[in-house]
Amino acid sequence: MIGRCLSAALTDAIFPEWEFAALMGASRDDLRTVVEAWPEAVDQPTDDQRSLVNNVLNNLLGYPHGLDGQGFVDRVSATEEQVAKALAAWRDDTGLARPSDYFDNLT
Repeated sequence: MIGRCLSAALTDAIFPEWEFAALMGASRDDLRTVVEAWPEAVDQPTDDQRSLVNNVLNNLLGYPHGLDGQGFVDRVSATEEQVAKALAAWRDDTGLARPSDYFDNLT
């Protein structure tokens, strides 16, 4: 599911190009590299990869992209709750498993 989220952030116009690097802390090309290596990147992610995955998941939940409910599911292939749980698992932090924890999840 995380791989689908990364792909959606890369290929869909969810995040504007002019703001992408500021939101993610990396370029679209950096994200493309992670997507192409997924899921192998999970085994031993670099700090930059870990931060990029964190920021993609977090911004899918908190950025004002206008997606919610079924629109979110259609674009991301997961519910907001599923993404929040995946983010918490990625961070190894079950205390931050709600979509509303956006600011607490920034890295």
